[in-house]
Amino acid sequence: MRGKKLTGMVVAFIVGAVVLCSCGVASEPESTAVPQLPVEQDKAVYVEQAVPYDVSENVQVEGYSTESGGITALTPDGTPMMLVELYNKSDEIEYKYAKVLYNDSVWFVKEEAWLEQWNKETAEKNYMIEDFQYGEDGYLYVKCVEESMPHTKFWSDREKYMDDYYTVGIHLFRINEDENTITEIPIPQERLEGEEEDLKKMPGFVGCEFSVFADGNLLLLSYQGRVNGIYSGVTGEKLADIDPAAGVENRLADVSAGDGFFAFTSADQESGRMQVNVVGEDGKLINAIPTEAIVDMEDGGVYEPKISAKEDTIMMASTEGIFEAEPASSSFTCVVNPEKDNLYYLPSEGYFVMDCIGKGEQEDYLLFLCNDEADAAEASKVFKICRYARKDSLPVQ
Repeated sequence: MRGKKLTGMVVAFIVGAVVLCSCGVASEPESTAVPQLPVEQDKAVYVEQAVPYDVSENVQVEGYSTESGGITALTPDGTPMMLVELYNKSDEIEYKYAKVLYNDSVWFVKEEAWLEQWNKETAEKNYMIEDFQYGEDGYLYVKCVEESMPHTKFWSDREKYMDDYYTVGIHLFRINEDENTITEIPIPQERLEGEEEDLKKMPGFVGCEFSVFADGNLLLLSYQGRVNGIYSGVTGEKLADIDPAAGVENRLADVSAGDGFFAFTSADQESGRMQVNVVGEDGKLINAIPTEAIVDMEDGGVYEPKISAKEDTIMMASTEGIFEAEPASSSFTCVVNPEKDNLYYLPSEGYFVMDCIGKGEQEDYLLFLCNDEADAAEASKVFKICRYARKDSLPVQ
């Protein structure tokens, strides 16, 4: 989630519907709790910091208006960061991107030479940033889509431009923020295909998920699955296919890569419980870590838990707490306990975890939460970015 935007909205809607129907996506009922797992006794006490999702109050750029939120990540040192779109106030069609960081209780624009270069070079290419993450190599990886027209123009008159808006290509860049260099990584493109009449009529390409292994190699999972695999982060060469036994086609949410593995949640077909599948960088299944969370195979959305990987650790977050496991572990261990650490948002009945964004160097965790009024209008939803940090290692405002 983390404020991600869809590309080629019509393509995403149709392809997404096909994928969801074919994969039997599961969801966790509101009444189902993630298991209460053993709590390590000697952990430092954690504190909670609610970071506002609305950046527009503090982020002011002359001539541009700022949207409320953007794509959110955690920098390697544990600083909440967003890439947000700035819209030209004169026409509301032209847009550019800004990097904002959270410090001293406010969001502020961090000027970056690479981003200034990015905005200049992509102004006429209709590039929209869809996702980004920091690799363990210290580089920033940014995935974007090239569109047939600015997405802002499409949304200004959706009915008028419906037949003319589609994805031209998918691009992935590796950015050295210290040296202000941008390098495009060649990745395969997957053309939109299908027997459905609506799909046959649509031009362009479909999108994909990506994650970066500790060694800089890439995991790519496309929406139609034909480019699924592990690729070189330098040449874009395919290094390994993903074994069908790994179960990646039945994943419930986004994948996340660590040191030599990637992980994702799935549903155990026999027990109906949620599990975390761990797959090696060779594409082979390593482990399936069980949980006690029950999934409803007949419902349509997956709320909790959410996972993220870093180095040799898999993190799992829900309103029950934050848990960790190693790739070969038989279970998760609770490291942040809402009751023990006297937290507010994490165990609140009014919120659920939309995304486990990441973990910083100082053992601070960043989660993206939303109020659980599932049937409420979008305008009534409340989003929170919450950081959980050890009191003895990271000062929290």
